Amino acid sequence: MNSHPPSVSAPLASPRKAEAGPPLSWIFESIRLFRAHWGVVLSAYLVVLVVTLLLQVGVVTLMTGAGFAVTALAGIVVFVVSCLLNAGVLAVFHGVAERRPRFSDVVSGFNGHTVLHIVLMLVMMILMAVAVAGIVYLVTDVSAVSGQAFGPAGFEHWMDGGLGARNGGMALGLSIIVGLILLGLFAALFSFVIPLIVIARQGVMRAMANSLRASIRNVLVLLFFGINAIVFMQLLFIPVFAIGAASTSMIVMGVLAFITSIVWGAVLGGAYYLSFRDIFLEAVSPETRAMDEQPLPA
Repeated sequence: MNSHPPSVSAPLASPRKAEAGPPLSWIFESIRLFRAHWGVVLSAYLVVLVVTLLLQVGVVTLMTGAGFAVTALAGIVVFVVSCLLNAGVLAVFHGVAERRPRFSDVVSGFNGHTVLHIVLMLVMMILMAVAVAGIVYLVTDVSAVSGQAFGPAGFEHWMDGGLGARNGGMALGLSIIVGLILLGLFAALFSFVIPLIVIARQGVMRAMANSLRASIRNVLVLLFFGINAIVFMQLLFIPVFAIGAASTSMIVMGVLAFITSIVWGAVLGGAYYLSFRDIFLEAVSPETRAMDEQPLPA
């Protein structure tokens, strides 16, 4: 029986700037949470993984016999359901972090507020993707990459190394830079939207604004977190491949790699939640929460 009182957290009015140390601590703390509540976390993660995989297989099966409209609609449904299930995994980690582990949190995303704003998030993602593609196309067109530089005459100048080559190279470089900046902006807008919707109970527009603000304030910390995650994954798989090579069995290597991928996926999901918690949530004492929840006097 856990003797610690359950911790309580509340969303901040504005995302804070994380310190330089958390990227590593997010991963180590996630490992600690996984070890302490591996039954709840792993079972929830496996349910989400299996259901998402089955839905994707169903969509692929539909593509062979159904029309484009049916396949597109099925793809949208699969995307929304997958987001809701992943929101449930974040809710499970939220409960674990607050010492209230519940497997039932895995379906907590299937409520009116979350479903509505996840669908609106999909709409905003489509609109933003169209806008990004349109801007990149305009930059490419204005730079004459698709016309002069990449046309037949432009290609000859490029090969000859003349002025067309320099202009074409500059235009291509400008298009790539603009595209990368817009993709970074797209990622920043949606990086924390799902936990803000399901945990902080925010609307999609406010969640996008807060996600963008948090990503800009913590861009170096988040990049460092991504690098740490990649390095940890590489180090984690070295003994797996070594054991598989020593056993000279592809089956053993495949099973070990599969188990390691599942465990690492769960740990990485927990680290992502902890990054959200560090940036967006603040601890609230039970006494303060009880005072906030008291009814107002008549």
